[in-house]
Amino acid sequence: MMITMTSRFQVIAAVWLLSSPLVTAEGEVVPLFDFEGEGLQEQWTAAGTAAAAQVASTALEGAPLDGVKEKCMTIKTTDGGMVYSRPGLVPADWRTHPALRLHLHRPASQKEKRLILDVMALDDDGIGQLWRRLDLEPFTGWACIDMPLRFFGPGDGRILRWDGIRRFGLRVVGTAEFSVDSISLLPPGSGPTALLDANELSGIAFGKPAGDFLKHEKGFLLLTDVQGVDFKPLICEMEDAVARVASWLPLGDADPGDPPVLVIFSKEDGYRDFATRYAAAIMREIASPQSDGYTINGVATAFWDPSQGLRRPTFLHEFVHSLVEKHMQLPNRSEWFQEAVANYLQQQFRPMKEYPPMITKAVVDPAFQIPLPQLCNGQPISTNQYWQCFTLFDLFLSDPTMRERLPQLIDAFRKTGNTDLGPHLEPIFATDWKTLDTRWRAFTLGRFAQRH
Repeated sequence: MMITMTSRFQVIAAVWLLSSPLVTAEGEVVPLFDFEGEGLQEQWTAAGTAAAAQVASTALEGAPLDGVKEKCMTIKTTDGGMVYSRPGLVPADWRTHPALRLHLHRPASQKEKRLILDVMALDDDGIGQLWRRLDLEPFTGWACIDMPLRFFGPGDGRILRWDGIRRFGLRVVGTAEFSVDSISLLPPGSGPTALLDANELSGIAFGKPAGDFLKHEKGFLLLTDVQGVDFKPLICEMEDAVARVASWLPLGDADPGDPPVLVIFSKEDGYRDFATRYAAAIMREIASPQSDGYTINGVATAFWDPSQGLRRPTFLHEFVHSLVEKHMQLPNRSEWFQEAVANYLQQQFRPMKEYPPMITKAVVDPAFQIPLPQLCNGQPISTNQYWQCFTLFDLFLSDPTMRERLPQLIDAFRKTGNTDLGPHLEPIFATDWKTLDTRWRAFTLGRFAQRH
């Protein structure tokens, strides 16, 4: 289960209206764009109502800050819009850098208007995105702004890692006029890296560095403030879960600095409040989850229930969501494929004896189903459909031909950034919805009728 992040933001970004040197004690910044050369139109594209032009910085009001050079890019929009660079003009690997620095200018005509920007790192076609919102109080003249990379969040497309950056973009909300100059990365060693580490994650979750909260860190992280419990049995099951998923699917490698993670809270309130705390860090707005477990941006979370202890099913269920997202670069949006893998593994470790009779009834009763094209369209599904998606996944694993083609399906999902099965059904599995539906019903009925 995961909570979808909304598109409405109200957290104000920090702005330093100070002179900021281009050289720090730790080393030189890495320049991305300074707008001094010719060829702005060849390097940048404007979309929507945005229009961009190269202008002289000295022609703008206010004294320039250190780092502002002779020329900059002025952007005007009437109803939103975006400017973005062509691919290959920025370094591909930003993992070791702590923050992005940019210099922004507002003219006197904008002195009473907020400036709202989405600052974006993108891949070649822009489907993969890492971005953070700037919601700035009105100001005029130049401002130097540092944005911590570890608190950029994902977009709605494919997962983009910090070592796969290809271009840079600014998405404007509403009507605006501003200029930008000297876009750069702060040097490695001048602050925390682009990857959120265990200590900072623990700080958001529990208010303190990892310390005793960190129960496991080899291959995956387990963080919890539950006291007086030996978590070794759960860790062994999590290791087993990794091995099982790897036997089914092309798991791939997670970034060593960004492994799968499960956070277990001792109190339900702490678990439910974590969503809003994490959202504030990445400048997003999400509601407190109503479910017993959820995964956001690859961070799986749940809370302790003494009556279930380590065998609470949601622990492994949510861990699989993190595992699939971090290793396979498939985002968790509560859609059919993520829920299929998580529920399939959950049934192996925590089988529910009521499932066989329930599924035997549901597979022949349309009232308990939704059509497979709707189930597998990549959109969030309800918990009522979990049985459908994991039995379909059971068919994929049980059929030798379909199983050997799962790597092709994963690759297609990763490239498109969603798990809509429709476009890949015929090219990869050489079948159609009607045939698949017939096979799925027969397989599922046979499988669970035997158990019932």
